[in-house]
Amino acid sequence: MSEHRRLRFADLGFAMLLGVGLLIVFGALDFYGKQLQRQALQTEEHLTSRDLRHADEQLGHLFRHVDLQLRTLLEGGHAYFSPDDWSRQLDYALLNAPHLRSLSVLNDNGEIIASTSSGNIGLRPAFAHYLPQPSTISEVLRIGPPHAGRDLADSVAITDNRQPTPAVGFVPVVRGLSIGEAGQVSLLATLNLDYLQRLLDDLRRRPTDRIALFRQDGVRLLDTDPPTEHQRMIERTLINHWQTGQSVHLSIADAYDDQGELTAYRMHSRLPLVITMQMDRTQALVEAHREGRERTAVVAPLALLGMAAALVGYLLFRFAGNRERKLRKQEEKRRKLLESALNASAIPAVITNREATIEWVNPAFASLTGFDAAEAIGRKPKDLVKSGMQPPSYYEDMWKTILAGAVWRGEVINRRKDGSFYDEALTITPVADDNGTITHFVAIKEDITLEKAAARELERLATTDPLTGSHNRRAFMEAVQHELERVRRYETPASILMLDLDHFKRVNDEFGHAAGDTVLKHFVTQLGTSLRSADTLGRIGGEEFAVLLPETDLAGARDIANRIRTEIAARPAITDEARIPITVSIGVTIIHPSDISPDHILARADDGLYLAKRNGRNRVETVTREAPPTGE
Repeated sequence: MSEHRRLRFADLGFAMLLGVGLLIVFGALDFYGKQLQRQALQTEEHLTSRDLRHADEQLGHLFRHVDLQLRTLLEGGHAYFSPDDWSRQLDYALLNAPHLRSLSVLNDNGEIIASTSSGNIGLRPAFAHYLPQPSTISEVLRIGPPHAGRDLADSVAITDNRQPTPAVGFVPVVRGLSIGEAGQVSLLATLNLDYLQRLLDDLRRRPTDRIALFRQDGVRLLDTDPPTEHQRMIERTLINHWQTGQSVHLSIADAYDDQGELTAYRMHSRLPLVITMQMDRTQALVEAHREGRERTAVVAPLALLGMAAALVGYLLFRFAGNRERKLRKQEEKRRKLLESALNASAIPAVITNREATIEWVNPAFASLTGFDAAEAIGRKPKDLVKSGMQPPSYYEDMWKTILAGAVWRGEVINRRKDGSFYDEALTITPVADDNGTITHFVAIKEDITLEKAAARELERLATTDPLTGSHNRRAFMEAVQHELERVRRYETPASILMLDLDHFKRVNDEFGHAAGDTVLKHFVTQLGTSLRSADTLGRIGGEEFAVLLPETDLAGARDIANRIRTEIAARPAITDEARIPITVSIGVTIIHPSDISPDHILARADDGLYLAKRNGRNRVETVTREAPPTGE
């Protein structure tokens, strides 16, 4: 897939992400709003249940109070029988009953014989519509239908719920008392609808709430507001509920309909009364809607701001990404150019990671080592070319330098794939990232085998006698200087032999200089068989030679000198012209820590050589500072 298409897909994906984010935010706000509504309805359910209980208690308390008042009057006044006596008792009782409009006494035949309202006397109220409905007047409080009018004499009973609650009216209640053989006496009280209306108004939490009081048979006694046709339909539904035996109905979630009404009712446990409440669902959710709007007013701008910030961030990211891709392309182009240059270079180059694992080599590396890229990548240089010619401390110093971030330069001897050794000049450069952490190492190699060989040859020519192959005077004097320093430091013994071929001038004169050169080379060869590997032979000049004997005291040096003298005398030099016998005179001395210089030591050995020459040649003489020379 091309980079352009990837970016198009990225833009589309980001746009979809923003869309999903907005849907999530507004979905969350909607969910939160619905949660608030549910919580508000649950709260409304709780408060409505509480209000129903409170209203039921208030109305029940009022009707129980009326019942108690009637029963008290009946039980205390049944002995009077006289209408005048009853009238006095009723007038007195009505003075302390603002909730009652009138009190009337009925005889056994249901006729009013005494009343606080004279117009009621002689009336026979019809108890067919009172609840409960026993066959005769009983000792139970019975509740009649609402009446329009001021009292029994000018009232009309209302049993049709389609008629509104009268502006002036009352609810009659009756209670009877059996008086034995004298029959029964009953009291009828009319409850003032205005008083009941005020009581229900006080129970409303909101002006829009509607409370109604029903009898169990569905007759509405009164309500706080005239019902609409829709509310009447709800009332009929509620009546069907409680007439099937359900004493409490309160289900806010299921109680509202298209008109937004919340309805509930509660039946009194002892009286044939039911109180209902109808509430405007919109009013119940006002606070929830307000809080939802407030939360939306806060969250929605923040969400949009966040989306805008995300969009700006994405655009900046795209801009930075485009810039980074441009730089990366430039860097890749530059890298390829550098890689091409390194591949074309004759200088071997290696790139490793921090753990020294090879990640890239150029063809010149394969030419130098014999290992191609496939063989080298993934392996470490020490597994490929390490020769073992450098001590571990050498590599420890190298790692200490490059891990510190410094460039290391040095020379090493490595091994090619075919097993041959070669010298190389090595430069290792650490590569760090933007945080300064070393991630790679770049090694540049240079094959210096020929240069090192030439240098060694020059060194050999500078330190070796060209005729005999032994050390020349300068190299030998340097060796003596090093040994003198060692003797001074460690106080170990070391000796010097000064040797000179006897009558060498006669050999040159008699056999020629070529034969003389042959004799010198024969002499050096014979010395090589007699000396140890640690000993150093040097040609001081002409036919004069010197030998450095480390770790050798004077006695040991004298023994070595005598062995050399004997072996040289026993093996004449053979040339094309003749067999030439040779002898050697040797001066021996020991190196003292207090010696000033190698010249001082060689001068003392030369003194011994002089003594050997003077005392007859082909002999060994020793010279020390502590004793006179002795000959052998």
